[in-house]
Amino acid sequence: MAMAKYPVSTQRAAEIAGIHRGTLQRWLRKRPECPRASVEVPLGGGLTLRRWSAEDVAKLKAYVNEHKLEGPGRPAGSKSRKSRAERL
Repeated sequence: MAMAKYPVSTQRAAEIAGIHRGTLQRWLRKRPECPRASVEVPLGGGLTLRRWSAEDVAKLKAYVNEHKLEGPGRPAGSKSRKSRAERL
């Protein structure tokens, strides 16, 4: 992976931290303890422009390592979704 030029977008910060952009955006909405970007500009209509410094991304990576579920998808033991064939 190439060295990032800072500040970076939310998309790039999520990539560097190893999570999906949607996951980071959900965490920012629902988890007050989640590290924030140093620059947040409300654009109206529920949109916010964020720019992440190298220090912000380092804090985010540490947070992800503490809070990310093991492996992708649903947690172990949860009900699996039925395939389309099983639902018919």
